Amino acid sequence: MQIDGSTTPSDAATPLTAESLATSEISSLVDDFSAFATACERTDLVGSACREYQRWATPFATVVVIGETKRGKTSVINALLDASGLLPCDVDVATSTFIEVRYSEVPVAAILQTQPDGSTVPVPIDLSELHRWTSDAHREPGSRDPASLGAVVGFPSSLLRTGLRIIDTPGLNPEHARVAFSAIHRADSLFMVLDCTAPISQAELDFVARALQFRSSVCFIMTKVDLVPDWRKVLEVNRPVLQKVVPAGVQVRVFPVSSRFKELAGSAAMAAQQGAREALIARSGFAALEDELHNNVLAGVERLRRSNVLKVLDSSLSVLLKEQEIAVLTARKESVGGSQDLGQLQEVEQLRHLQRSALQTRVTEQMALIRTRIVRQLADSAHELLSQAETLLETDGKHLTDEELLDFVECSVAEIDLTIRIAMENAINALVSRVDQEFQLGIPPLEIERLVVEGLTLNRERAANSSSGIQDDSGFRTVQVAASSLVPGGIALSSFASGNIPITMVYGAGVVVTQVLGFLSVRRAKSNRRSQERRQMLRQTVQQLVQDGNVVIAEWHTRCQSVLRDHLAGAIQDRLQSLQASIERNKELTRSDAAHRQRVAMEADGLLRRGRGLRERILQLAEPLRVPDLVV
Repeated sequence: MQIDGSTTPSDAATPLTAESLATSEISSLVDDFSAFATACERTDLVGSACREYQRWATPFATVVVIGETKRGKTSVINALLDASGLLPCDVDVATSTFIEVRYSEVPVAAILQTQPDGSTVPVPIDLSELHRWTSDAHREPGSRDPASLGAVVGFPSSLLRTGLRIIDTPGLNPEHARVAFSAIHRADSLFMVLDCTAPISQAELDFVARALQFRSSVCFIMTKVDLVPDWRKVLEVNRPVLQKVVPAGVQVRVFPVSSRFKELAGSAAMAAQQGAREALIARSGFAALEDELHNNVLAGVERLRRSNVLKVLDSSLSVLLKEQEIAVLTARKESVGGSQDLGQLQEVEQLRHLQRSALQTRVTEQMALIRTRIVRQLADSAHELLSQAETLLETDGKHLTDEELLDFVECSVAEIDLTIRIAMENAINALVSRVDQEFQLGIPPLEIERLVVEGLTLNRERAANSSSGIQDDSGFRTVQVAASSLVPGGIALSSFASGNIPITMVYGAGVVVTQVLGFLSVRRAKSNRRSQERRQMLRQTVQQLVQDGNVVIAEWHTRCQSVLRDHLAGAIQDRLQSLQASIERNKELTRSDAAHRQRVAMEADGLLRRGRGLRERILQLAEPLRVPDLVV
């Protein structure tokens, strides 16, 4: 195998050519669909159908293995190829990108790297390093290794030599599901791996339903049956669940397998025990899975690709038919001439009623409720501020100056002001949103800065005056005796600025006598009085804050009510003008362009019939390809 993706004679023993796969019916149908999509101005849907048709030229069959993380997808692939450990499947390793396994004479591996020009180039790597490039466990957080685009592994397997390629995909979480879904468009058939020891998840069911919009065949592989003796009961429970997401006519296969038994059968210990080895292989269930690959994938690849093209055409056509049905209904209403005006006239009447009286009443009532909530919120915030300040005085009052206390209160007031502004803005815009949802006016939200000019602030001068009875703060200072004040061999008096405290110090024979008992009593009294006065200052400040806040909220309420009323009235007026203009245009259209609208309606109806004809052709071609459900 050439790792760049080109093929050699050894890549496939029985190459499939485009001539052996294409049919004139499918080719004609693709051309007709392309013309129909172009007529519907949906050329974006043409590309997917053409790409699917062009896949017929690929000389190999591709199976994509999908499923949740840790379901055993990689172990199934290794067991199919009799290559234990070929693809990384350790307990702590989960595939994070797709890995394509194809035939080669010797084991090789490469990662796919994007070049600046957008092309993809394979970069050879050692096969033993594959886990480092393709698993989350060995990837740096937030990094994007070149292998995020995928990896290619070549291996000399007899199954791969027949022209089969297998793509291993990551799990189905939102990030990995994108990678898995991108690989689906390269598949001829899908293999969904389920865990016999775990219930089917909703993510698995949703992914299968989505994948079957573009693929006609899915096989379900139920792994780890060796761990569940009653796995047949599990199968009977799962079968109706799977049938709900599988459309009628889709090929369904369910294969119970044990990768562990298959791996044990291929171990060196079983090489000399032919009977035991054959028994393990039979119990593993892989023989039926290999038959499915040979008989229905490799031998039936032409039928699969034909079904897949029809599936893509049908999915794209469903989108076009829905759009065209809407276009036909719209064109028929317009062709009647003014029949669509009744709903617009009713809407105009409702808006005028709202404009005349209902708007004023609604805004007044709702703003009164908003004001009540904001006033209650202010009172709660003020109470919390007073509690926090008193706690601060109790724990650190001796070292806290009046200026620092006022700084704390001022910061808290600013926070309360911001909180109330945000609450007011949210409440008003919630009211705007409710009116907008009811009448579909497209009202933009209001910015609170347009409504509020002045907010809550702390009047520091007034707060300071509330504590004007305090003469000094000597009780909160620390008195220190300087070494220079000690006079050797004599007596000295030192008077300190902090409270003019008289301290007599006697220095002689190592004895110092300090008379401080009277000072301590005076200092304690001053401290208690100081604490009481500061608490009184706090209570007065917070009380005044609530009074000022109520005044500010009243001003906000009046201003917001006026601006909100004007804001809603302007939106209503704009909607009325738009409706009236639309009504006038419709009237003019009715008078002057009835013939044109009749032609538009006929053209839309003709396109719809044309699309339904294509749908009938798709169903006729798909009917012979339907295969009844089969559980092995």
